Amino acid sequence: MKRDYKLQTLKEDYELLDDISEVLEEKRGIVLLEPISVQRRERLHSLLKEYPDLKMQSVLEGDDTRIYFRRNLLRTSKSYVEYRKEGDKAFQEGDYERSIEIFKDTIERFTYVDHHTYEMIGLANIKLGNDLEAANYLIIATYVSSLLDDCKKRDYSPLINQLLGINSRKSYMKKKYEDDKFYGKEFKMNENYNYNIKNLKEIKEYAIANRISFEESCNHFGLDSEKTDLAKLIVARDFYKEGNFEQGNLFLNNVAETKGKTRAVQEFMNEIREKKEFYRFRADGVQKTLAYVKPGKRY
Repeated sequence: MKRDYKLQTLKEDYELLDDISEVLEEKRGIVLLEPISVQRRERLHSLLKEYPDLKMQSVLEGDDTRIYFRRNLLRTSKSYVEYRKEGDKAFQEGDYERSIEIFKDTIERFTYVDHHTYEMIGLANIKLGNDLEAANYLIIATYVSSLLDDCKKRDYSPLINQLLGINSRKSYMKKKYEDDKFYGKEFKMNENYNYNIKNLKEIKEYAIANRISFEESCNHFGLDSEKTDLAKLIVARDFYKEGNFEQGNLFLNNVAETKGKTRAVQEFMNEIREKKEFYRFRADGVQKTLAYVKPGKRY
């Protein structure tokens, strides 16, 4: 009976991802799911290796956490700024359908997508009378913008509630848990400790610039196996602090699969596993813009 339940659950997860793939191939943009359990989120993430063109990310927190999917094609000769200028111009000229298509191109072809892209698709859909579609994009835009500096935050919560017909003051901004036990001095000190790896920024930038794995970049800078594992865990921790569980898990799991881990690596890995649900609740203020780099694998 238990085996049958697992097979049925697996079948449902595959069917959901197949449906999402079909929708994104036809309509592009994003598919935002209603809140689902942590267990199902993790199961879906584990299956994504079989869907290389799908990217999964999360917004909101706690019981309100929602995941959304987008295609990850990463093939373009134009810059992010060029796409933004074209999309903004089309919107200003009243060509809302073209503006949407341009910004959907942005979603598909860049690893990091800022709140403006989701914001403009949402606003253009309002102009076209697509209220539900607009609300989905504005939910993401609001949450992503709330991770930035105060001067850049765009709170569309009242408008979203109006579009959805919700008679409440529900907020879609990042929550601040001032009384959380991990907001203490000890947590703030530990979460920024970099194990004396002083050139982490250069390592990441070198990997991105040369299109090599994070592991290869660490080797280039002379890091031994222990320092390389610790560097990967620091990157995982930073992604979790952004609320980017997909890439955080990628780096964390890569270290977990590595043989011959030292005690320091094992302890740091266990600490991140225990605290990762709390990292995204920090009022850090700045959304990281590190482009995705495959971590590499050391056996």
